[in-house]
Amino acid sequence: MPIYIPEDIEEQINILNNATNDNVNAAKVYYLRKQFANDFNVEEPVILNFNDLKTAATGLETVGFDLMSRYYKRQEISRKSWESLIWPAFRIRRSLVLSKQNDLDNLAIQVFDGLSANRQPEIRYELQSCNLDRPRAEFNTIDWDKYLYSEIIRAFLILVRKNGGYNDLFQALMIIDSLHKLQLKVEKQYLHLSPNDNHDELQQKVVAIIALYNLARTVELTGQYLCGEYINKTSGTFSAKGIKGEIDRYVQNARDTLSGGYDPQLRIFANRLGEGCKSLVESSIFSVVMPPRTKKFLIDLSQDDNQPVMELWYSQREALNQSLLDPTKSATVISMPTSAGKTLLAELAILEAYHNDPDSCIVYLAPTRALVSQVNLTLKRHLGKYLKIRIATPVFDLDPIEDEMLKEKFHVLITTPEKMDLLVKVDHEAIRNISLLVVDEAHNIN
Repeated sequence: MPIYIPEDIEEQINILNNATNDNVNAAKVYYLRKQFANDFNVEEPVILNFNDLKTAATGLETVGFDLMSRYYKRQEISRKSWESLIWPAFRIRRSLVLSKQNDLDNLAIQVFDGLSANRQPEIRYELQSCNLDRPRAEFNTIDWDKYLYSEIIRAFLILVRKNGGYNDLFQALMIIDSLHKLQLKVEKQYLHLSPNDNHDELQQKVVAIIALYNLARTVELTGQYLCGEYINKTSGTFSAKGIKGEIDRYVQNARDTLSGGYDPQLRIFANRLGEGCKSLVESSIFSVVMPPRTKKFLIDLSQDDNQPVMELWYSQREALNQSLLDPTKSATVISMPTSAGKTLLAELAILEAYHNDPDSCIVYLAPTRALVSQVNLTLKRHLGKYLKIRIATPVFDLDPIEDEMLKEKFHVLITTPEKMDLLVKVDHEAIRNISLLVVDEAHNIN
């Protein structure tokens, strides 16, 4: 009986989602039970249908990444189409990785899916618990190709993790550098024909390591870009667009080398690695298009020893792409979950407003005394060296000392809506020239 395959893409997606829905739900239940077991030290759950889940994830990924490739090449389909497949695939892979802690392949695929599904914060958090400080594969000359493959994955995962900011980036580049040095020592011996080898086996060896060398260069280029090595070269090959073009070139080199039936799984891996590297480039602070003075602030944040900002989340990039910093806009509403990066966006808007009108006042309203104190600490840590920040005490009167302090020169005022209301009613000179008003938790204001 022939298999019916609909021509309509949306119908294909619906069929695939319906076919894998039970597997996605099973993966979600396992993930929650696993987390519960870890937190409360109870009996851990077991995945009984591991192969079924893996098959479902592979199906979702195969179609999802194909649609994603077509979207970026011709944009003939909507972004939502392939995201609706990659997101459930990520949820399945997340559970598969939890059930097999030492499975590097599943971990890499989970990260590829997570980057495509814009789950960078979650991926980075989960990678914190992964031991990536040492090679996962034993090094020996006979298995040079397997060692290369394993170390390329490890370097890539460390680039994604960004633990300690630049420390992880430098570690990933050191891994690739060590592969360059090992190549000079072991390549001839690895390719040397033993009595049991034949010409076809030698050719397979050559094809595999050439492809892997191209993929190693892909990871190396990505790491160099994330480290800011091309910060002063913002055009041509060294721009974000240029680096992504170079990544495509090396990935295509690897795929061309493997054409003719050589290791189809490695060809798929090459594609996924390339997309993952381009996702890292897109999210890097060095790829953000904004005025140089504001971009310098972001680069300074990446040097923070405590909480370096190395990339922007998808929601932050979308807000900037929709002209958040456009000075001609009279009002903008940003709705994001907790810890999704709203404060950083507010800081960028504050800095841009100051540069556009240095003599004006910027007001930041927070609904509670506790949040006022928290915002004050955050803004002073990030913006303190650029702007003078002042708090108006969240009480319902204005004492003489505070009145005089507010008459002094400052750039940003942090207070509550109630205190702002008082300052408006008395027509205080501190707020007569406001260029920007940031309202935090605006939905709580009556």
